[in-house]
Amino acid sequence: MITDIDSTFSRGQPWPPNDEAVKTYRDLCERNLTLWDGDHWAVFKDRWIKLFREDETSYEMDLNWPRRISNLFADMLLGESPGFQVPDEQKETLKTMLADDTNQSFIVKAFEVAIDMSRFGIGIFKVRTSGKIPVIESQRPDLWIPVVSPFNIKEATAHILAFTYSEGKTALLRAEIHTKGHVSTRTWLLVDDGTKLGVEIDDPVHHVEIDTNYPDFLVFTAISGQTSTSFYGKDDYSDIACIIAELEVRYAQNNRVLDKNADPTLIGPFSAIKTRANGEQYVETFGGKYIGVASKDDPVPAYITWDGSLGANFTQIEKLKQEFYSLSETSPAAFGILEAGLATSGSALKRLNAALLAKVNRMKRALVPAMKGALMAASALAVQNKIPGAVLITSDLTIALKDGIPDDMKESVDIESVAVGAKLTSKAAAMKRLYEMDDEQVQELMDQIDSETKAAAPPPVQNPDQTGVDIAMKAFGALQNKNLQDDAPVQ
Repeated sequence: MITDIDSTFSRGQPWPPNDEAVKTYRDLCERNLTLWDGDHWAVFKDRWIKLFREDETSYEMDLNWPRRISNLFADMLLGESPGFQVPDEQKETLKTMLADDTNQSFIVKAFEVAIDMSRFGIGIFKVRTSGKIPVIESQRPDLWIPVVSPFNIKEATAHILAFTYSEGKTALLRAEIHTKGHVSTRTWLLVDDGTKLGVEIDDPVHHVEIDTNYPDFLVFTAISGQTSTSFYGKDDYSDIACIIAELEVRYAQNNRVLDKNADPTLIGPFSAIKTRANGEQYVETFGGKYIGVASKDDPVPAYITWDGSLGANFTQIEKLKQEFYSLSETSPAAFGILEAGLATSGSALKRLNAALLAKVNRMKRALVPAMKGALMAASALAVQNKIPGAVLITSDLTIALKDGIPDDMKESVDIESVAVGAKLTSKAAAMKRLYEMDDEQVQELMDQIDSETKAAAPPPVQNPDQTGVDIAMKAFGALQNKNLQDDAPVQ
């Protein structure tokens, strides 16, 4: 691991840096990017040449499982809109940061970072300003070089984003060095066919120093599967590359057998083979369908057929798929493959995808802090640049990523209804969970329900017994009045 910037980025030093960890990680990024692009021949060619070197026909198959599982993990993380919660005074600033712009949507950038976490083990956000407007963007991990403490490889002291480019015929290396509160952009000439650093170009265009006035880095890493022995994370391709290679071979072998049996070799009597004047041999046919047999004693022409034992090949394919699901922490259900009659309720899908959900939860623990850090830094830059209405987003920000499995609304309503009926929760709490509402929205809904319930209620039904009593009392009162009138003295 690199612990000193000046000794690594100075004239005469090799490029890329002569550091085993950096070289290994850059090689991994190159290989995995090739797999993602679907050019599997470039990665597995030695195995293909060994198996099919005598065949003129190419049987190569690129089954792009790597891209499929990376998209699966990213969809599980961000396919459903995350929930963001901040204090009321910060809501407008957060809304601006999350604006659904085609090119700068924060969720789009987070999805790119999630893809990189799967492909390369690391996803990276970078915060910068365009004019005065803060911008959050994703960065390529293969351009990232961490600088760590010599006493603790898990403690980053700087983040370097370095790439090569050309100005005319001149090859250059540009390094963006991020330290806490500062960003330095430096440029070197590349010499010896781009393998060594030459002189550093020290002019205002190629050398820029910026004080960010932010107490932390403006680079935020989401590292998947980080361990105590490495700063780099764990990609999702290394464990399954051999399985994918073997699956592609098995499918190719099937195609090879089927192709050979689709164009079988014809056997017949040796007497049917004729020789032309130039020495070329040929077989006489009539109408392109029959071989001319010299005599009735010659064998009848026939095709050579053979049993390719494809059953064993398909059995091996199924076993390889099981290993693939196990090593990739997925399941057939994750790809929409369900056995006939298998229950597909929300809880059933969660049980079938238990390993996948555990994997995604580990990715969440790395992705959410990076998302939170990027939003907080962007809001700080907006406040520094006096963007109208900008407010600092604090650590009170919470981000809730869902599990990516579609909700079974009927099942959820049944569960909440039972809980409310058993007085284990309140109606308001149940509504918040079911409809993802805040307290104000829940109160509005409850008021609306009460209003509609009262409006739809039938008029009160009188008690028949009470009605009879009322009539009797009225009749008794009328009779008393009549008797009093009869007893009154005549004037």
